[in-house]
Amino acid sequence: MDSLLESVMKNNNYIDYIKEFEKEVESDNERGIVLVCGSIIDYLLQELLQSFMINEDSITKDLFRGNSSLSTFDAKIKTSYYLGLINKELVTNITLIQKVRNKFAHQIVDISFNNEAIKSICLNFKIPKNAYQPKIIPVMKNGDTELPKLELNPIKKDTPSKDRFIFTFRYIFTILLGRIFEASQERRIKYEKILTADQQVLLMINTIEESFKKREDDLIKLEDSYNELRERAEKSGEKVEKTPEDMLVTIESIDDNLERAYKELEEDEERFAPLLKMHKYTYEVLRNSLK
Repeated sequence: MDSLLESVMKNNNYIDYIKEFEKEVESDNERGIVLVCGSIIDYLLQELLQSFMINEDSITKDLFRGNSSLSTFDAKIKTSYYLGLINKELVTNITLIQKVRNKFAHQIVDISFNNEAIKSICLNFKIPKNAYQPKIIPVMKNGDTELPKLELNPIKKDTPSKDRFIFTFRYIFTILLGRIFEASQERRIKYEKILTADQQVLLMINTIEESFKKREDDLIKLEDSYNELRERAEKSGEKVEKTPEDMLVTIESIDDNLERAYKELEEDEERFAPLLKMHKYTYEVLRNSLK
């Protein structure tokens, strides 16, 4: 927690950038609003990725500068998603912001939030229900007996395009900021382990055996769940409501599913048995060679 607070205190860029955005909003400079928003999101995505990666000084130069693999806005969006750092809904909203930014950046004249192409894009902005954090949280005054109620769903059917854009940006900014701090607590650690030859083979053996053990354990849990459903169905005389796989099934199909799953596990174990045997022999040879 101390490192998190230290990061917040040190990195004033977040505050400076949102102030710059608010300045553009106040001056009603539509092109300025859009371009600043795009730049801020690009910056936040880089911060998010770097907060999750190992702590290495060369990361910025190697990955984010010039023609490096993560130098483009699109690459940052996709990589953040495929690393599990942002969800699909956020990808969609950021991509829409990117489309609006590109329109404003490349079209010199006749470009505004009243432009039909821009309005069409902005109609697709969606903030999840009750997920918007308002810009200002009012303080209770002396004599107030109830907490104020805020609008957590600001985008309505008739909300103008510019307001849709601004609301969505503020939502994205808040979410990305939170994810940056959250991801920093899960930062990858530099891999420095060196495995001897026998350890490399043992790792493979353990991986294969643990994989089959997990499948077997999962099947046992599934069978226990099926047995509970079967008992319920036998008492009621009706179809089972829902299985852990969210399928409507009969008692007969439950047994068929389990039988098939156990058979597949047995077949896979038989298929991997020669490989596992070879790895175990190799391990013994390598261990003997260490003496």
